[in-house]
Amino acid sequence: MEEKIKIYIPDSIYAILLNDMEKFLFFKKNGELNKNAFINTLIVNYVERYQDENNRYDDYIKRNIYKTFKTASVIQAEELSNKILSYIQLSSYNLLNSKNDVALSLKPTKETAGTIQFIQDYNLHGQSVSNYFRNMFASYAYLSQDKRERIIFKERFDRIEQAIQEKRKIYFTTPNNNRHIASPYCISGSHEELFNYLLCVANEKIYSFRINRIDHVMILKDSLVIQKSQAKLFEKMIQYGPQFAIRSDQEICVHLTENGIKQFHSMYIHRPVAINIVQDETGANYYFDCSPEQVYQYFSRFGRDAFIVYPVDLRDRMIQQIAKAYRMVHRLSREFKVEKENKSEKISEITT
Repeated sequence: MEEKIKIYIPDSIYAILLNDMEKFLFFKKNGELNKNAFINTLIVNYVERYQDENNRYDDYIKRNIYKTFKTASVIQAEELSNKILSYIQLSSYNLLNSKNDVALSLKPTKETAGTIQFIQDYNLHGQSVSNYFRNMFASYAYLSQDKRERIIFKERFDRIEQAIQEKRKIYFTTPNNNRHIASPYCISGSHEELFNYLLCVANEKIYSFRINRIDHVMILKDSLVIQKSQAKLFEKMIQYGPQFAIRSDQEICVHLTENGIKQFHSMYIHRPVAINIVQDETGANYYFDCSPEQVYQYFSRFGRDAFIVYPVDLRDRMIQQIAKAYRMVHRLSREFKVEKENKSEKISEITT
């Protein structure tokens, strides 16, 4: 059994690690966050990149030390470089004045024990184990979420990108053990830098799968098949938002009131890109050629300030959603009124 390693980190870094554990679905069977599995995965998948970055800094610092102090010995240069590199890390990741209030317990697994032992034997350069991992986690936390996802699911990304390069199909599973055979087109990050998506063709249809929700990726011997028309739609998905599958060149028209136009300019998350805008006396017609799902999810928050002119099936879906929401509000309002009346009657009985 490997001994646990205590790692002391600031609250701000711990919060990002917890967020990633949840967003990247690192849960135990009982529903608790699997902190140890996540930390082990982070270390093994990030150590080479992190150490390469440190080595480049170290080489650059030593070259300048030897230029400035021509009589410096190897040992002196090493000691001075370690101190300068440590200061650069602390200042770059805002750790100079931060308190390491959170203690993480790292228990190496059979798969990671060798890597962690290597770090302890060769990569510390005068640092404590806790400080080394703290700086590594700070470097990781400094990246955008979609880049952090690439680190945590490194093997998955590598295998998909290998299949794309070799122009071969892949097999993978999604939640509930749904199995897929697909022709991968690319992996694309969302514009909000939150998640990465596999854009692919399966059963002759275009799909978008979030990377952290697929598993058991295997490269098949079959050549991938993607039509030129599908490739054109994939490029449109990359432009507008890879999480929303586009399966046709259908135009969508949405009428916005003056208030709806204001909302459109202020609500930027998942906002579709208009290809044309035509003003009228009541607001404006906005035209889109993105995914109907993106339009539906975005404008469903606008209520009466957004009306889908066409296509009809998307308009009907929006109307049904608004009607459903209205019925729910009406029911809750009625239940609240009855409950309030019952309470008033009880109070009246007590006072009399």
